Amino acid sequence: MKGTSRFAMRGRIIGALAAATLLAGARSEARAAGLSAAYAITLAGLSVGDASLSLASTPRNYHASLAMRLSGIAGLLTGARGAAVSTGSIVGARPTPISYAITTTNGHASRTVRMALQGGTVAALEVKPPVDVFDDRVPVTEANKIDVLDPISALVMPTPQPDKPLDPSGCDRKLAVFDGVARFDVTLSYARLSNAVFPGYSGPALVCSARYTPIAGHRTSLKATSYMAENRDMEVSLAPLSGTPFLVPVKISVRTLFGMLVIDAVSARVRSENAQAGMLGAQAGAEK
Repeated sequence: MKGTSRFAMRGRIIGALAAATLLAGARSEARAAGLSAAYAITLAGLSVGDASLSLASTPRNYHASLAMRLSGIAGLLTGARGAAVSTGSIVGARPTPISYAITTTNGHASRTVRMALQGGTVAALEVKPPVDVFDDRVPVTEANKIDVLDPISALVMPTPQPDKPLDPSGCDRKLAVFDGVARFDVTLSYARLSNAVFPGYSGPALVCSARYTPIAGHRTSLKATSYMAENRDMEVSLAPLSGTPFLVPVKISVRTLFGMLVIDAVSARVRSENAQAGMLGAQAGAEK
């Protein structure tokens, strides 16, 4: 109970600081870039779900949310779904998260993770219910919580060279991700240029090879852990949607033990909105 109270107090303090920063940016920026994208999820060629990504940003701040659900047979068997939100600031070509929250459920149980960060370092963390304890789970140390991205902030990819959005350097990223339970690296490198066509975009896309490296929080005895660490059949396609300063993920392909998992954009809409209105959502998320 005391730990929860400390988290709530620290979360409110950090949330207030985040809100002040975001609102200050909103006053100085008349307009904000907004993006909404929808994705189809397939596994081994079969439709298993859908997802949606929403992103609002000024040149200095961002507010991103992701919702995902399984459908069809997968949905009937698991009922799995989740929703996550992240807020933060943008420094150069890198996001720096301030707050992150996610709730996932499989129809029988649910888990909520809430995290507050300062300068990319975890300042407060709450995981309800806590993950199960296993002898083979690699402990997460305090050092593992420094200079990290939450999973949603990892999708926020400012273009390194705005005048050359398709430059191969757009793939040159090492994402140090901490989801509140596990710490892992996702390393992207340039593979090739391709094309993406869907309502809202038609044009070239950067295709980046991806590698997964588990750091902490994972279980060493699980076959999936070693499989993903050795997996060389993972790619992320990024497109420079006009009107946004970001390279937007338009396709993610990952070979799994059950076949190829593909998350493919089916539509996207770019909008310009009042910066203060767009960032008030970030304030609300940071203060919870």
